[in-house]
Amino acid sequence: MDKSIIARLTGGLGNQIFVLAAAHTQASRLGTRISIDLTNYVAPQIRQFELGHLVHSGACQISSEHEFVFREKKEFHYDERIDGIEDGTLLDGFFQSYKYCEESLHYFRDFLFYKSGIQLGNSLFNGIAVHVRRGDYATETGLQYHGVCSFDYYINAVELLRSIWGNLTVRIFSDSLQTAKELMLFIPNSEYEDSTLTPLQTLARMGQSQALVTSNSSFSWWAARFFLNEYGRVVVPMPWLNVTRTTPDLVPNQWFKLSRGA
Repeated sequence: MDKSIIARLTGGLGNQIFVLAAAHTQASRLGTRISIDLTNYVAPQIRQFELGHLVHSGACQISSEHEFVFREKKEFHYDERIDGIEDGTLLDGFFQSYKYCEESLHYFRDFLFYKSGIQLGNSLFNGIAVHVRRGDYATETGLQYHGVCSFDYYINAVELLRSIWGNLTVRIFSDSLQTAKELMLFIPNSEYEDSTLTPLQTLARMGQSQALVTSNSSFSWWAARFFLNEYGRVVVPMPWLNVTRTTPDLVPNQWFKLSRGA
């Protein structure tokens, strides 16, 4: 068998990137390739596989063949056992911690966007990006598990960032036009990002701003992580979930944490 580190992807784009980031770090350590396992996308899903450009470019191959399986002990907690895995291991879990891809973050970003056609640069938008997640989070199940961030959270976060960077324009990214328009009424000098970009293009566009207010979503988490790691440029909502669960290894120390409100 032609060995590799196999990433069993799950969920939407943000969650897919978390698993792939952990696989990339381990593949780099072992000097081997990365394969992608799409078992979780065989049946019809709300979410779909978003990283096809990596397969088309030859950066990854589709494969579920493996010799070993590594499952993280606890979600949102870095599992240091991962640094002992061998070539031929399948990673099964969410791996939602910045620690799984800390030292090689820039290399991973280059890998992820390789041949994606997406322009990468610093501060392509000289303003504050705001991500408002609704969609499946606003369903009964989503509200119970994830919950949504209040308008107070967004207003307070923008005020905090403007106190540092000045009265910058705010650009709202959301899967709910109605919610974005309502929020704009409370944030002066704001606009709505209305485009037909792909999810990966939207993530890059969001992150390439002066500062970012994330929602409790891995999508905007990665926009911040890839492009805005300096102190004072990112605000995240806490608690991250609407259920009682600790997330000690999710958020880097240099990001501001604000209450997401009711």
